[in-house]
Amino acid sequence: MRALGLTFSIFVLLVSCAERFDGWEALYRPTEAQVRDLASDGESLYLATLGDGVYSSSDWGVTWNRLAGTEGLEVHCLACAAGGLLIGADSGVYVWGGGKLSPGGLQGRPIWSLTSGEDGALAGGVGAVFVQTASGWEELTGLPDTAVTAVLEAAGVLYAGTLGEGLWALRESAGEEDVSRRWVQVTGTPEMPLDAAEVTLLRYVPDTGRLYVGTMWGGLFVSEDGGFYKLCGLDPEFKYVSGLVFAGERLFITTCGIRADGLYSADPDGRNWRLWPDSPYPARGAVLIPDGRILVATEREGLFAAYPPETDRLKPGEGDE
Repeated sequence: MRALGLTFSIFVLLVSCAERFDGWEALYRPTEAQVRDLASDGESLYLATLGDGVYSSSDWGVTWNRLAGTEGLEVHCLACAAGGLLIGADSGVYVWGGGKLSPGGLQGRPIWSLTSGEDGALAGGVGAVFVQTASGWEELTGLPDTAVTAVLEAAGVLYAGTLGEGLWALRESAGEEDVSRRWVQVTGTPEMPLDAAEVTLLRYVPDTGRLYVGTMWGGLFVSEDGGFYKLCGLDPEFKYVSGLVFAGERLFITTCGIRADGLYSADPDGRNWRLWPDSPYPARGAVLIPDGRILVATEREGLFAAYPPETDRLKPGEGDE
């Protein structure tokens, strides 16, 4: 998702390693093309590119191979589903499974975001969200005529994040004869509105009931008590949030764009933000891999991995630029 549309899986596990930060390891760089998304199904990593298709790695970034048939695809987003890897491209949805690439529907439509769930997949197009059904894709219209760059179902509500028109929720309203559904804009707060935000990602944490909303230039928002507030403390706060993962008790975001300074971490409430030393940037996302390292994919500089400290509350001078 996310990616734009950046679609990353959230892995939650405790890491046990040295107290101090040990530095970044540069991994093999499989392509010169711009990276747009990074995803994992728990067994392999997948890397989406603009114009060079999709690459996979079964050894957590040591070696990579391009998926056959994806050559030349302009890929915006990825999602790992039970039926295989879903690929959102300029020309529709594709499915990688059983060692081959197949059309997945919506051919001829640009797909800007993807997510998968127990009941099927969701795709974001232009001015619409598509819901995968047994017979194909159901189109949900009524959104502004712009790219839907993040889509997610959380606690029974369908959300769509758009490029420049903010965050929308699909609500049911009862009429005299039937129940209808319509998109309603999520407003945020008067001081920090969401109505004109360029949404980059959506993540829901069932244990806390929180919905995290990443934006292109406004940082990170989180739902609380039926509303949204902005997570402050990033320095500077003008951030393009491209990815989000949890590791143990910490929240991690990757950033890109104009002020692209890499990987930040904080507590789940968004307090005590820290920029990791020598953080790779501009970053398109991160995943937590089984050996406890966080792997970051940058737009053009390659991939990098590092063990997080036991506590990433850096010592004086450790994170200074």
